Amino acid sequence: MGKLGVVVLLAGIVAGAALAETKKESGTQPNIVVVLADDLGYGDLGIQGATDVQTPNIDKLFRNGMQFKEAYVSYPACGPSRASIMTGRHHLRFGFPSNPDHIIPTQPGNLLGLPKDEITLAQMLRKQGYATGMFGKWHLGFQQENHPLNRGFDEFYGFLGSLYRYFDLGNMKLPKCMERGFDYVHEKEYLTDAFARESASFIERHKAGPFFLYVPFSAAHTPLMHDKDPGPNAPVPLDGTDDVAENRRMLVNMIEGLDRGVGTIMRKLEECGLEENTLVFFLSDNGGPEATGAYGNGALRGFKGSVFEGGMRVPMAAYWPGKIKPGGSYGHPVLATDIFATAVETAGGMLPGDRTYDSKNLMPVLTGTMQEPLHGNEDLCWDALGMQAVRKGDWKLVMRNHKVVGLYNIPADTGEKNNLADAYPERVAQFEQAHAEWSKGLPPWQFKWVGPEKFAEWEKEHGKQW
Repeated sequence: MGKLGVVVLLAGIVAGAALAETKKESGTQPNIVVVLADDLGYGDLGIQGATDVQTPNIDKLFRNGMQFKEAYVSYPACGPSRASIMTGRHHLRFGFPSNPDHIIPTQPGNLLGLPKDEITLAQMLRKQGYATGMFGKWHLGFQQENHPLNRGFDEFYGFLGSLYRYFDLGNMKLPKCMERGFDYVHEKEYLTDAFARESASFIERHKAGPFFLYVPFSAAHTPLMHDKDPGPNAPVPLDGTDDVAENRRMLVNMIEGLDRGVGTIMRKLEECGLEENTLVFFLSDNGGPEATGAYGNGALRGFKGSVFEGGMRVPMAAYWPGKIKPGGSYGHPVLATDIFATAVETAGGMLPGDRTYDSKNLMPVLTGTMQEPLHGNEDLCWDALGMQAVRKGDWKLVMRNHKVVGLYNIPADTGEKNNLADAYPERVAQFEQAHAEWSKGLPPWQFKWVGPEKFAEWEKEHGKQW
């Protein structure tokens, strides 16, 4: 390259940096907040038809923002779903097949969680000048390399595993206790309130912006607990009690606590004058579970762990006053992974070109410039816990161990009651082929679930892995 080329290149770099700095100073880079509920049933919000739950703060996001009627996660359980949200990629594209609890590597050197070369949303936004904070449940691996502070977050307060008692007994040890950064902490407050408290503090301290706030609440995942401390000796069964009505009362209390936490966050944004420069997403990581009898997925078939709608269609909304018209709704499929591209591109970044993304920018939908299906004629595929599914347009094929369970027209049959497989054998064959082709392009698993007993044997033989 000649001197002129070097000068031009340097000028371009300087101009680009100046533009980025100008954007930051002018406040055009919006703050981005992602609030993730845990195991929230599709029908367990007031806005979704629940009559025994009061959720005014969450309902406000849906009523005054954009509600997605057919929003899907990539996996009907916690860990892989979160891995996809955090990377913008289907979890099987990087060999993340199950929850990272009681697992062993399939090859020496594999991380027991998010692979090293996956890029998180926090890392992408940090490159755009964002302060990044996470307060809640991680569930993407216990190893030090997978700690939130090593995956793009400046601040972390929460726990790394799948669940946690809502009143901390202070009896857990690293890495399975509550942490602030890398350090042990004993939380004295009700956990949902604590995560909201920490989130509000982060907003206050970074109100000059821009910031990325990720709040993966553990509510309303079990153990079912009221928000009044039962004391250290009270039994807290993981799957609730034998009294289904009492289980429901506890769940309602937990969901209302979740709503209270959302209210704390939204009030802090308003107090800091940030509402109109903050894009907020709310969603659940999967559908409500069947255990305890407390959770409700409305008219949807199935529960957490299933690729029927009740397992992987989730309540989801986006809220941004002045940018998103109040009361909007979108009836075509969107993916939880779409949050990734939306956040990155709205912040002024670009998706890396060295990998396949399952993420599209939702802004044309949010601003009303796009009415047609965002994912068009794509084959949307799932493979989870022995079940498979393909969604294309209005149609969805469900399989169990690759054997056809049913073909459904989802807009006409939300409850997946009317199996049309015999009436449309060619469509079934096309969907089966689409899933087979998709599966061929997936890499080997990085780890596999073996259960507590085999994991204990493996850990004893190989030593502590974190």
